[in-house]
Amino acid sequence: ATTARDYGRFLSMVCSCDGLTKESYRAMLAVQTDEYELEEAVTTWRLGWEARTIQGRETVFHTGDNGNYISMALFFLDDGEGYVVFTNSETGMSFINPFLRSLRQRQRSAGR
Repeated sequence: ATTARDYGRFLSMVCSCDGLTKESYRAMLAVQTDEYELEEAVTTWRLGWEARTIQGRETVFHTGDNGNYISMALFFLDDGEGYVVFTNSETGMSFINPFLRSLRQRQRSAGR
C-alpha cells in the first residue's frame, strides 16, 4: 500500500529523471505500440504508461482500480508538471477527470 503523498514523490522523481539514468528514462517513455484513436485522442502505450495528446500536450498517465479505490497519476512531457489523485470510491473517475480539468483551467487563468 502507498499514499498519494508517497506516490507524488515517486512521480516527481520520474518527471525530473531523478534516480533513473537518461537511458532508462528514454526507454520508459519510448512508444511501444502503434498510435490509435481513443476518446478522440491519439493514444499510445509506453512501459507501464498510457500516453495521449490532450489539448496539444503529450500526457503520460497510469490508472489504478482496486474495486472501491480508483487512482490516477499523470504528467505532461513538455514541462514535467504532474498530478496524483487517489479516491476511495468505485466511481472515482467521475471525480478525477473533472478535477484535473479544473486544475488546468485554473492554471491557465493564472498564466502558468
